[in-house]
Amino acid sequence: YAMAALHAKRQHWNDALLLNHNKRYCDATIANLWLVKNGEVFTPSLAEGPVAGIMRRYLIENLPALGIKVTEGELTPDDVKEADEVFLTNAIYGLKWVKQHNDTSYPMKLSARIHAALMVPLWAATI
Repeated sequence: YAMAALHAKRQHWNDALLLNHNKRYCDATIANLWLVKNGEVFTPSLAEGPVAGIMRRYLIENLPALGIKVTEGELTPDDVKEADEVFLTNAIYGLKWVKQHNDTSYPMKLSARIHAALMVPLWAATI
């Protein structure tokens, strides 16, 4: 994680995605990874090696109430490239939309809805 964060900093990136030993994505340097494809949200399963974060669990538990299906599984580089949208979460900043990864740009649609429905009320409750 530390070496990937240093690499991202040297490249002037906001973050970097981490591959596990099977060459599948497991996390970002300081956040959990989420993909949107056809209105469904995907995140690496705990068996893939992501941090079992609080915000990760919060979304897995609360997205179904918004009518959004969540699938935990394996995420390959092709999955990220073909995603409709990508976002990251952690307990410090909540949800952060990913505008671009490599040569692929992503819109901010479902992540904006998730932010409004789950993050804004959560942060309002903690103030």
